[in-house]
Order: sequence, then C-alpha cells, then structure tokens
Amino acid sequence: MDKLGPDVTDFKVGVVWGNTTTNTNATAEYVVINVNKPSLMPSQMSPIEAAALPCAGVTALVALVIKGT
Repeated sequence: MDKLGPDVTDFKVGVVWGNTTTNTNATAEYVVINVNKPSLMPSQMSPIEAAALPCAGVTALVALVIKGT
C-alpha cells in the first residue's frame, strides 16, 4: 500500500493482502480498492507465506463446502 485515502485510519502504508478481483479480470501494479477489501499482513509472515495462505483457504473451502455436499 503506497497511499491511503483521507478517511482510512485502520491501515498504514505498507504490505497488505486482499481480494482485488473485479469484473474485468485485469491486473495492475497499482489498484484502488475499497477499505473493506484488504487485511493487514501478519508481521511474522513472509510475503510468500502470506500469498499462499488464501490459496490454501480457498482450496479447503472448495473441498469442504462445494465438493463435500
């Protein structure tokens, strides 16, 4: 995160993670997203570990909820 909006108080400039998916399926180095989309990256995790965590979570969700029914 390089810059914050004037009303954003729960975050600071730094590393965050979140779902930035849009209808356009576009990718970009910078993106403007709603404040309810990102989460603070845990300080004890590396960026690689943080990036892998949502993948594991979605895989578990698909296995348990979607395929398990």
